[in-house]
Amino acid sequence: MTQAAAVPAVWGRLRHPTHLVTFRLAGIVPDKRLNELRVWRDEQLALIPAEPRLAREFKARIQQRYFTEYDYLLDENRDNVLLADQRLGAMIRRQLLSRADAGYHLLAYAVMPNHVHAVLEVTAPLAAVEPSGEPPENREVFTVCSDEEPDEKSPLAGFLRDFKSETATEAFALLDDGRELTWHPGTFDFWIRSESELEAVIEYIAQNPVEAGLVQSPEQWFFCSAHERFLYDATTNGWQPRMSLARDQ
Repeated sequence: MTQAAAVPAVWGRLRHPTHLVTFRLAGIVPDKRLNELRVWRDEQLALIPAEPRLAREFKARIQQRYFTEYDYLLDENRDNVLLADQRLGAMIRRQLLSRADAGYHLLAYAVMPNHVHAVLEVTAPLAAVEPSGEPPENREVFTVCSDEEPDEKSPLAGFLRDFKSETATEAFALLDDGRELTWHPGTFDFWIRSESELEAVIEYIAQNPVEAGLVQSPEQWFFCSAHERFLYDATTNGWQPRMSLARDQ
């Protein structure tokens, strides 16, 4: 049975709010480079078509390109690769998975050398960011979720605060060489609107270690859901094994 037939059409075709969050180490992206990228994005958005359907599709393409270029900025920095320490990779994975009982269900993830991608299906109460209460497909999602924002502005503010605090504390106990895990105080929080977009995001995350030149195929990168899925059933589709099977029921 497909998800669309099994559950009401809430938040597009998704059962619950679903987010791609990307959080990074502090200081790995020069402000000048990020501001240049924002100028490019704003110049492109100034060319938006007048027709509503074309405008939505145009915004989606600009958003996709902007996030991809933002991720390139993270991948190309090899000066601070603290998260490549396998002790930290294992700890971050465990911390992400432990949030399920609190209503943050991990669908896919990748711990990169200086940043983390995680797709979360959220059943916990979200922080209020829109007074209208409209679902994302009925409002200008890209004006809300098109950039890195301070954590306190995210509907996942509580999750981000606790996750970053607890992982930094645990990293201090794990590391014995004077290094510290210091997160950037902002997060790129993208609201996923449909099943097709969710599939594309999870495929992107699976391929990120390959595109960054770290491995030749997704399953070779240890701390990611593509690796876990490969061990489970020899596929590399990027979904956490248990979450993929649960959503197919």
